[in-house]
Amino acid sequence: MKDIKDIHVTQIRIYPVGSIPYHILCIPTKLNQLKDFFHFGAQEIPFPLYDPNTPNLIMFNSGEIAVDDKNVIIDKLAFEGRKITLEVAGESKDADFAFLQITNFLNELTKKNDLDENNCLVKSDETKCVAHLDIDYWDIFSEGLRKFLKSALPKNFREPFISIESRKVTFEIIFKQPDDLQKEKIGLSPKSFLIEPYEATPLEKQIFHTHSPFDSDTHFQVIKTFESFFPLTPKSTKRKKSG
Repeated sequence: MKDIKDIHVTQIRIYPVGSIPYHILCIPTKLNQLKDFFHFGAQEIPFPLYDPNTPNLIMFNSGEIAVDDKNVIIDKLAFEGRKITLEVAGESKDADFAFLQITNFLNELTKKNDLDENNCLVKSDETKCVAHLDIDYWDIFSEGLRKFLKSALPKNFREPFISIESRKVTFEIIFKQPDDLQKEKIGLSPKSFLIEPYEATPLEKQIFHTHSPFDSDTHFQVIKTFESFFPLTPKSTKRKKSG
């Protein structure tokens, strides 16, 4: 695994009901303070925050945090019910840093510590990035599947074709629901593990988009382990050269 780029991390934190200060955020001056402090380019409040019959939802996009010599780009910050979603361009340590600055700002507004990390009921990370993997993508698939795609399937086409390409390998991970979270009416959603050839890039360049339900350090290690299961062999190298 090398030439890693376009690293993005999404973190989700769920807090006890009433922890997110919507009563403060619905005040235009306070909302603008948050927007201006983190340089958000856009915000959206699709429903009235003061209406008990509509969900609490506030979304910010395209911001940044600059503290001392550290700068983190925020793709998205969303408050929804008791959930806070943060997406950053960077690794999990960058997301943690950004979230700390956000919660410090909100705690200062409320004069409370409701959003401290130790009050969080659930925290999850997802990481995606683009990287060069030293594999032949077709080695991922069984010999039987390769034979079917290369010989049996084409016999049924009525029109000439150029090639058959696999666009992605994806698996859904379903988590056990812990009893303590069920008591809080919190469910863990299924997550995806995905590896696919990078868009508009020849397969022989071995550039892949990857996505996993892990923090960035774990993600990199998992992808490296995946790569080790499919080392290039003389047979795969020959197949790569022949197309």
